[in-house]
Amino acid sequence: MNTQIITIDECNNDGSFINLYYNESIGEWCAYGFSAYGLRLFCKSNGYNTLQSFSKEMQMPCLIIAKNAFMQLLQNMTDIVDRTDAHVRISMPERITMDVYREWVRKLKE
Repeated sequence: MNTQIITIDECNNDGSFINLYYNESIGEWCAYGFSAYGLRLFCKSNGYNTLQSFSKEMQMPCLIIAKNAFMQLLQNMTDIVDRTDAHVRISMPERITMDVYREWVRKLKE
């Protein structure tokens, strides 16, 4: 997992994409920043369990999704913009709400 690419992708994310990265060390898919929040909204509305936290290393929120939930996500998403073995980029139907995102980040930091 290339932390520089993740940081650049999230800096360029206007809140309308979900970027997921395969983390080989834990064997699961992860999302950071705006992508983490967008993924949280999708998973919550579809009843998928996730693990969320604030990454001190990345200095942004992170969310881990289990492989089975990830596969369901891919089956339900029609707007996959880019996909490799280690990265998936999905276009969201709506941008995230920044005020709600900031409040979520604040809670994760506490």
